[in-house]
Amino acid sequence: MKRLMVAFSLIFFVIGLFVVFSYYQNNTIEKAVKNQEDLEGWGLIEKVPFADGVVAIAEDQGLLGSAYFEKSLLGWKRVASSQHVPLQEEGMRNDSFAFFVLNGQTFLWGDVPHDSNVAEVSFSQDGRSYSTTATSSVWHISLPFEINGFDPEQFAVTTSSGEEVSYPFNGE
Repeated sequence: MKRLMVAFSLIFFVIGLFVVFSYYQNNTIEKAVKNQEDLEGWGLIEKVPFADGVVAIAEDQGLLGSAYFEKSLLGWKRVASSQHVPLQEEGMRNDSFAFFVLNGQTFLWGDVPHDSNVAEVSFSQDGRSYSTTATSSVWHISLPFEINGFDPEQFAVTTSSGEEVSYPFNGE
């Protein structure tokens, strides 16, 4: 009986050690991003609350990437991600947008070119418009519905002078 108690105690100790170690490795979004194989070495530039978790947007060598994380017993766990977006030096392009769908919602995001005068980005669907201000190097819009894709024509940007420019953006 004593051996059985020692064996169970050892098993629970090992399981507990695993849980503590796993949680420590992923107890912050920053650590969880660094522990993702395809985002290893990337610099986290923005964390955005979305659905039941957080979207982390990171940058590395001319690319932006995003991943959606939810908190679990073992720390932050990656649930979804979108394709990478190339950083634009000048002008908005249709390859500077990405999205992913989760829990009946859509997270749209993209790059704001360094030399642009983009003040706002908007997305239109079914006669409704959803917009966000472009205050950093990325923009993001949470949609309360799922999309399977989009046409670049659904996006428009508003410049700092108030001019609205639709696709093609002609250097905005």
